[in-house]
Amino acid sequence: MRGEEVKDKRMGFIKRYTASMANSFNVRSIQFIIGASFMLLTTLSMLFVGSFLYNKFSQTAERNAASSTQQIIEQVNLNLEYYLKSMMEISNHLESNIIINKDLPSTKLDDQMNIILRTREDIVTLAVLSDKGEMLTGVPLSKLKSNPVITGQDWFVDAVKRPYNPFFSSAHVQNLFQGRYNWVVSLSRGVTYNTNGQKAYGVLLVDMNFRSIARLCESVKLGNRGYIYIADPNGNIVYHPQQQLIYMGLKNEKNE
Repeated sequence: MRGEEVKDKRMGFIKRYTASMANSFNVRSIQFIIGASFMLLTTLSMLFVGSFLYNKFSQTAERNAASSTQQIIEQVNLNLEYYLKSMMEISNHLESNIIINKDLPSTKLDDQMNIILRTREDIVTLAVLSDKGEMLTGVPLSKLKSNPVITGQDWFVDAVKRPYNPFFSSAHVQNLFQGRYNWVVSLSRGVTYNTNGQKAYGVLLVDMNFRSIARLCESVKLGNRGYIYIADPNGNIVYHPQQQLIYMGLKNEKNE
């Protein structure tokens, strides 16, 4: 009997110990599940808040960048408009003097052109041509090439077709004169002049140094790779920082 009592006590102890361990394991399992769920919920909440704040910050930064870029473009537009208006004023002044002169060529007109050319380093050429492309007067005093193709150039054609509208050409090499090959933007317009007591029609040409316009745009920085270019209403590029590559067909600009 003694041995059986001892055995029963051992069995009872083992059962109680096993039950205690099972209860302890269950409690720990529940605590683990609660803790893991809390951590998962906290992590998901942090990811959601972080994603929301990142999107909000990105949208705000994008709007600020767009606003800043728009302000820069507007400032460049103002600078260009001011510059081109100054060229228009010179063109208007010369046109008025062409009209009041009795005949061309005129020493008085040549003197006025020389004064403008000496005081404006951004002007390369000032000239008046007949509607047949003949040079009537101009500065600096350079000889025309023997067979310059004047009547086929855009600035000449447009000025003849629309005499009362000033025309700004795209950047090009002005190769009318011997020994001179300047990159210019041409301002041209049709004018009426006097010759032998009669009215005739011609073209006033103002060649602006391309570098003057380029400097206005090159000084603007739009990030690491951004740049500004200028196109006319027909999509023809007037200025581009990689102008020569475009003319060579090595670069295209989606300017539709």
